Amino acid sequence: MNQKTSSSVNPINSRAGRATLITLLIIFFAVVAVCFSVPRLLQRSVDAPTGLVEIDGLEDKVTIRRDQLGVPFIEAQNENDLHFALGYTTASDRLWQMYVLSRLAQGRISEIAGEDLLNVDIYIRTLGVKHLTDMLYQNLEEKYKMPFIQFARGVNAYLETKKHLPLEFILSGYTPDPWEPQDGAYIFGLINLVMAGNMMEELAFLQFAGKM
Repeated sequence: MNQKTSSSVNPINSRAGRATLITLLIIFFAVVAVCFSVPRLLQRSVDAPTGLVEIDGLEDKVTIRRDQLGVPFIEAQNENDLHFALGYTTASDRLWQMYVLSRLAQGRISEIAGEDLLNVDIYIRTLGVKHLTDMLYQNLEEKYKMPFIQFARGVNAYLETKKHLPLEFILSGYTPDPWEPQDGAYIFGLINLVMAGNMMEELAFLQFAGKM
């Protein structure tokens, strides 16, 4: 009488089982590392809520305080310091957004996001947003250029004193150039372009109003 014998293979003792276990362990430790490193990267780019910062470029003492929602209130003794502190504070809150909007308005967003957005740059340059904004900025009186200049100085003061940039710069590998006074004007030009998006509707409404 023939007897059938059966044997079971321990999946952990098999070669495939060991490979699967090692893969799962690697994934586990990778997830743990990400969970610990990402909050640290985010936290170190956030400025301390209180403290004293000494920077060059101010004529007098400036106080920046925030309400419960984080909205900043700036107290300065003169307009130059006010615009300087505004640039510094805005960079502290919106540095990535500022550079994205400025580069978008100049037709340079592909420098940040890669060649996939090259067509967007071509479109913006075809519209001439940068050219028109440069022309308008150059025609401004000096007293109206000064807020842009002081704002830029404040942004650059922040860049010079900030050791760790926001996570978006790390992930994209983009190193920001010094902020130029025109960069602020480019954002105004981009806003004007967005607000003109319903131009055809406005013209149609004017035609209807003329007929009726």
